[in-house]
Amino acid sequence: MIYSLISILIIISGYSVDSGPIDDLNGIYHSVNNKFERASVLILKSDSTFIYKYAVGGCQAEITGRWNQKEKMIEMTNDPEFFNSDSIIYPDMSRENWMIKKKGLKPTGPIDSGCLVEAGLHKKVK
Repeated sequence: MIYSLISILIIISGYSVDSGPIDDLNGIYHSVNNKFERASVLILKSDSTFIYKYAVGGCQAEITGRWNQKEKMIEMTNDPEFFNSDSIIYPDMSRENWMIKKKGLKPTGPIDSGCLVEAGLHKKVK
């Protein structure tokens, strides 16, 4: 009985810790998976534009586009120059929405750039 009660309290406290979204979405978000020579950074600007930067060793790029908040999700669309590139494959940011969490943003599925696959939480740093 006591273990059931403790389990219920842990579950409820887990929901309450991450229940409220970030107040101001504008800012810089770094992946919790960032390490030496591996980076995933999302910048949301107040004019509804974004910059997504990723790097693994020598494979690195920067994508720009527009973002829009719908309830507790962020939808993104790449700028036109990041579609149908002959030399570089850029991730299509419109394929995955980003969930708004208390500590940051998390894609609903992996963001695949060809050299980096990112699905982790991005914590707000600024």
